[in-house]
Amino acid sequence: MNQDIEKNRDVALRLVKAVGSGDMATVKKLIHPDLDWWLNGMGHLDHDAFLASLHMLHSAKTGGFTVITSTADADRVAVEMVGHFEYEDGRIYDNNYCELMTLKDGLVYKVHAFFDTGAAEKAFGATPS
Repeated sequence: MNQDIEKNRDVALRLVKAVGSGDMATVKKLIHPDLDWWLNGMGHLDHDAFLASLHMLHSAKTGGFTVITSTADADRVAVEMVGHFEYEDGRIYDNNYCELMTLKDGLVYKVHAFFDTGAAEKAFGATPS
């Protein structure tokens, strides 16, 4: 397989791990300054709005993502994963995700992220923002 394709997959998987574990320093290193992160139910988030949106996951006492599959082709990487997060107040947030990422200059540049908005509403009261 093409070495650049595998580098792209590595960047995407490192980003998933960093987002799930609350490693904001790594998240910031792996996303492009012109990031466009689209989430079903929420719409488009730019670089700063995306970073701000991560508070809902990072406020969990434990949690993270488990990657089920990943597929890479050229500058695109698709990642299927499950998330499990537990909060101090007893809430549990379980969800399934599919993120379609495009890389530019070795960084995640565009993302179409699909998740179960019903599971998010159950955990947070409404689609998180």
